[in-house]
Amino acid sequence: MDAVSAAIGSHRTGIRIAPFGRLQDMHGFDDEEDTWLALGIEMRRRQLAYVHLSDQESLGAQAIPAGFLTKFRETYEGTLIIAGSYTQERAELALREGLADLIAFGRPFIANPDLVKRMKNGWPIAVPDKNTFYTGQDGGYIDYPMYNVD
Repeated sequence: MDAVSAAIGSHRTGIRIAPFGRLQDMHGFDDEEDTWLALGIEMRRRQLAYVHLSDQESLGAQAIPAGFLTKFRETYEGTLIIAGSYTQERAELALREGLADLIAFGRPFIANPDLVKRMKNGWPIAVPDKNTFYTGQDGGYIDYPMYNVD
């Protein structure tokens, strides 16, 4: 973080972290929450462009514990992005509650090339076919249709 900031400026440096992530045999540890909050303080001091928190619950890992986002938001005061299986409703609630400045959507964009229009208009959100993920093929990535209003 410091080396990248020194090279290009902290205002151009963003970082993505996965607090409480348990993928790839990661294990919890004593004072884990305090460690993530201490990192938030250090990132705030560096005045980064943004911090992006990824909740890995949708990947089958432990979720970010209830209440942690509020604590992190109090610790890190810069631009905060959160991600992790957000629906439009959950995203709007998180924004209204001040838990983040932006909500990132990943998988919904795969099956909805027109995701923004669908959300603006209340149109159905298509679900991506997970069997097509990471196959190296185009199918399942570029062949989802736009919503047909007819």
